[in-house]
Amino acid sequence: MNSWKRNEALEVSSVGYLSKCEGTHQIEVVWCDEQGEPPEFLLANPKVVIEHHKLNSLNERFNVITEPETKGILSIDDDIIYPCCEALDNAFFWWVHSLDLMVTFQPRGVIWMGPPRRLAYLKDPANRNKGFGVYSLALTSAAFLHHDYMDYYMQDLKGIIINIVHVLTN
Repeated sequence: MNSWKRNEALEVSSVGYLSKCEGTHQIEVVWCDEQGEPPEFLLANPKVVIEHHKLNSLNERFNVITEPETKGILSIDDDIIYPCCEALDNAFFWWVHSLDLMVTFQPRGVIWMGPPRRLAYLKDPANRNKGFGVYSLALTSAAFLHHDYMDYYMQDLKGIIINIVHVLTN
């Protein structure tokens, strides 16, 4: 779980909620040193493992320090409003049937629009009334993915995406 100076979100809507779901094995919280020490409610939760990161970058959500105990990772932001535990379980079971894909709660689409011809970013690509119905992006702010994707992102994409994300989103 990516965190950023939102302890109240961690306590109420994310860690507090996810730790109550039976399907949650472990919650790894990415904690940047500049944020100070983690709050007591995180330290006291038996399902929480805190990974201390020195660099405050959105990329750090993929920089796994401790090897995950499971193949499946729910990559999620601390400020996401969660569906019910049953919806999380269903998404996980969909992911189990397609281990090489990401299963996201926030699909997006990119299509060519025009004239002039330009790319358009669609927050609701399933809206058939607009003639779309095509998903082409899976946001990692709430998505199940294989833990190998973490290494792939940090090692194989180094210098391509990492620098762009660090400059444009931090």
